[in-house]
Amino acid sequence: MTGPADPRPLLELADGLLRRAEPATAGLWPRASALLALQALEAGVARLWQRHALDFHGCSMRTQLICLRSYLEDAPLAARASHTWSALSRACQASSADCPLGSSSRYLASGRDQP
Repeated sequence: MTGPADPRPLLELADGLLRRAEPATAGLWPRASALLALQALEAGVARLWQRHALDFHGCSMRTQLICLRSYLEDAPLAARASHTWSALSRACQASSADCPLGSSSRYLASGRDQP
């Protein structure tokens, strides 16, 4: 059985979409970028559990993020991961009217640079 995906290529693809945003693709690229970043975050969390031989396979990501707070012993990092996951989830579900091109680009790019 293969392990979780490497999050780095997913983040590189998301970053590439942020860098080449075009008005012709408004509404498509922000959601695609957010989805790739979301998948990268989920893969990173899955790799952490795998590395420590913990089985969270059947648990929701929200449950895993709650457990992450206790497991990491770094409350600010766990809180940032949880906030990022929630924000990316909302961005993936937002309509183009809810998530205009300019603000999406700035928001997604600012989250990308967080440690």
